[in-house]
Amino acid sequence: MLRSLLRTAPQRVAACGALAIGGGFVTPVLCEAKVVSSAASGQQESPTLQQRCLAEAIGTGIIVQLGCGSVCAAKYAGSSITPFGIAAMWGMGVALAVYSTRAISGAHLNPAVTTALAAHGDFPIAEAPAYVVAQLLGATVSGAVNYAVFAAGIAQLEATQSLVRGAAASTASFSGAFGMVPNAALVGPVGALAAE
Repeated sequence: MLRSLLRTAPQRVAACGALAIGGGFVTPVLCEAKVVSSAASGQQESPTLQQRCLAEAIGTGIIVQLGCGSVCAAKYAGSSITPFGIAAMWGMGVALAVYSTRAISGAHLNPAVTTALAAHGDFPIAEAPAYVVAQLLGATVSGAVNYAVFAAGIAQLEATQSLVRGAAASTASFSGAFGMVPNAALVGPVGALAAE
C-alpha cells in the first residue's frame, strides 16, 4: 500500500502503521502529509548574503590555514617539507576551498576577485564590501591560528637570529613569513630594479 501511494503521489509522504487509541479500540491509521520540496518544484532556495559571506570566510580561511600553515611548518617547525610539498598544499587548499564554497558563494575567496567581478558588472556592487570583509576576516582568523600554532618556532627563530620585534632588522623576518611589508633587501633603487 505504501509503495502504491508513493508511486501515484510522489509529492506525498505516507506513514502506514500508526495506531489511534480511542474509546478502548485500536485502529490503524494512514497518515499523509503533503510535502513540497524545492527540488520537486524546480525551485532552489538561494543562500542568503550572510550564508554566502560565511562560506567566503571559511573558504579563505582554508586557503590561509593550509597554504600559509605549510610555509610556517617549513620555516618555523623544522619540517622537511619541500617546495613541491608547499606548492601541493597550496593547491590542495585552494581546491578544497573552491569545491567547498562554489555552490554557496561562487568561491571568490579573494578580495581582488570580488572587486574585479563587481567592477566588471558580474557581481552586485552592493554585496562586494560584505564579501571583502568576510574574506579578510577569514584570512585574519586563520593567520592568527597559524601564529598561535607556530609562536614558539617564531620566537626560537628570533632568538637564533638575534631579532628584536619592532627593530629594523626584524622586518626581514616578518616580511618573509607574512609578506605584508616590503622586503628590506629590495627597498633601494637597485633592489627594486632587480625585483622587476
